[in-house]
Amino acid sequence: MTFQHEADKQQESKSSDAAIFPLLSGEGNQRLLLEWIADHEEYTLVDPEKPVETADFDCCILDGQALETHGETLRERKQEAEPILLPFLLLLPEADLSVLEVDRGEIADGVVFDTIDEVVSLPIKKVELEWRAEALLRLREQSLELAAGKRKLRQFKRATEAAGHAVYITDAEGRIEYVNPAFEEMTGYSETEAVGETPRLLDAEEMSTEYFDRLWETISNGETWEEDIVNQRKDGDVYHAFQTIAPINDETGTPERFVAIQSDITQRIEAEQRLRLFRDIVERVDDPIMLQDRDGKFRLVNEALTEFAAMTQAELIGETESAFMDSESAARIEERKQQVLDQEQAIRYTISPTFPTMDGETFSTIRYPYYGETGDVEGTIAICRNVTDLKSRESQLQVIDRVLRHNLRNDMTTIGMFAEQIEESAPDSLVEDARRIRVTSEKINRTIEKERKITKFLTEDPKETSVDMVRVVETVVDRLAKRYPDAVVSCELPDSCQVHATVHIEQAFVELLENAIVHSDRDSPTVDVRLTDHPDAPTLTVADDGPGVPEMDRKVLTQGTEIEQLYHGSGLGLWLVHLIVTHSGGTVSFSENEPRGSVVTVQFRF
Repeated sequence: MTFQHEADKQQESKSSDAAIFPLLSGEGNQRLLLEWIADHEEYTLVDPEKPVETADFDCCILDGQALETHGETLRERKQEAEPILLPFLLLLPEADLSVLEVDRGEIADGVVFDTIDEVVSLPIKKVELEWRAEALLRLREQSLELAAGKRKLRQFKRATEAAGHAVYITDAEGRIEYVNPAFEEMTGYSETEAVGETPRLLDAEEMSTEYFDRLWETISNGETWEEDIVNQRKDGDVYHAFQTIAPINDETGTPERFVAIQSDITQRIEAEQRLRLFRDIVERVDDPIMLQDRDGKFRLVNEALTEFAAMTQAELIGETESAFMDSESAARIEERKQQVLDQEQAIRYTISPTFPTMDGETFSTIRYPYYGETGDVEGTIAICRNVTDLKSRESQLQVIDRVLRHNLRNDMTTIGMFAEQIEESAPDSLVEDARRIRVTSEKINRTIEKERKITKFLTEDPKETSVDMVRVVETVVDRLAKRYPDAVVSCELPDSCQVHATVHIEQAFVELLENAIVHSDRDSPTVDVRLTDHPDAPTLTVADDGPGVPEMDRKVLTQGTEIEQLYHGSGLGLWLVHLIVTHSGGTVSFSENEPRGSVVTVQFRF
């Protein structure tokens, strides 16, 4: 019988009868003992024929012969049961002391041997037997209760020391008697530093006197306290905790100790504060902002959207755009939402819906994927900027731009034609001047064309799509090879390379390759084009053997230097490259080529 087995019998002993195991050799004494057990309803007889090694009992009553026969086994049973008492009561004739040799004369208090706990003289005196048996069974029950209490205490200590929450126990006056390892980690105070102190050790002076008065009144009345608190660690850092304090009452119901459990909720409190701040910002923004689930139903909207929809926030929740705008616009938005869900990438688009109370409004929208706690896309978030006035001004500027560009191009073409005629018929002294006028007019016309492309790119909604860069490179190289037959362009291309970019990415490559050819100082410019289908980020490099790219043009290409800082028309083409690549989510970098020339690298995203 093991200690664990004995401890598990505590609850059984309270609800079931005590089991008596008789081990008597004399038939008369055996019969009297069995009758005595039968006369007591609180006792249960254990079959005397059961093996001594395995019999399950609460008290064994035996005589000298049984002790001599089973002495070593009984001793082992008693030792295995410790610290729980497994009592043995010896029935011994008054004149027969030879059995004492079995225990080598080891006697404690005159009656308790190593194995035997009590001795009753034969012949059996029922009264004496009864009170001695009751005394031994009471001692056994007390030992069971004590062992169970110690086991529970060990379980509690193991549980608190393994817990992720800070636990501390105080006496009735509030002095700390115990802290678990999580308390030490959370507060920075060791057990040695905390024991003997009061919880004021953690006071951050953030809580009012009334707070602590209510706390103490609650737990002193035997009730449990649960509330947030602001505490301070040993290093001075302040933290937020959710604290539960429960009284541990004595037999009279009076609190004799208090156990407190703290959960660090600092991150949650800070997140709630940020959420309140973000919500306040969202509500103050004049642009409609919305969160929608995968079905397009609104889960969160700000006040700005309610003004356009002519519906309250409560009315909008659970609805879609079709509840307040024309069906065509709602369908277009639904397509965009599905695109974000499928690609898990943010997209931009412009839309001009019709609302119940107004129309003619234009919105530039950025829609993002919304990820839930599991990391899966659960919907989309959209920020809609009202650009109606901006679009109106853009339209006016486009008209002015087209008129000026048209007139300027026509005038420069006319100037070029007259310059060419002068160049053919003028005296030699004027031929060079006429040629310079013609070349300049052609250069201005090229600048006008680049300005047209930039204006078109900036005023349109640049659509993003999956682009086959191998086809783009091959098409552009073939086209420019025919335009510049003296140039030598080599290509190193993979079998395939798909990138995510705007539909204008081909124009960006045209500008890069043409810039390398046109600005070369060699009769036969050499340009190497390499496309790499890297799994993380595909790259396109254009390396030339020209005189190099001026510092100002490098900034235009890699940093997008503002247009008013450009001092010559070549910068416009590079600025267009920067705009297109940036809008495609890529980057442009520059490096020196060896032994001379420049290397421009465009890095894409999938």
